[in-house]
Amino acid sequence: MSQDPDRYAADSPSITQAQLDAARAEGQAAGVAEGRKAERARLAAVLSLPEAEGREAQARQIALTTELDPATCAAILASAPKVESPPPAAKSEFAAHMDALGNPKIGPDSQAAVQTAADNIWSYAFDQQRRAGGRKD
Repeated sequence: MSQDPDRYAADSPSITQAQLDAARAEGQAAGVAEGRKAERARLAAVLSLPEAEGREAQARQIALTTELDPATCAAILASAPKVESPPPAAKSEFAAHMDALGNPKIGPDSQAAVQTAADNIWSYAFDQQRRAGGRKD
């Protein structure tokens, strides 16, 4: 039962090397795009796990450096301790006193107030110069 490969060659359509290369490139591009989409979905699933709450750094590390599925990542994260923020530092006596006094409401001056202050400074300087020189205008 030998088969003659040339027997089927006449019946099959002729494909050029360029067409074959183009089909391979298209298939590879589609595969890469599908892989990116799947990896993004896996990353999103791992980072949004309820077990990742309080363990964000560990979840990010596991998601970015392994190929584990989200269920396995959830089991790993559940066994890891949560990162707890340190308690707020006790205020010093000085800080408590300053807080009790309240802070003044300070904001930027308006342009008119700045111009008036500048005019006053120049007027004062000219007055001092006139007095020092003996001129009175």
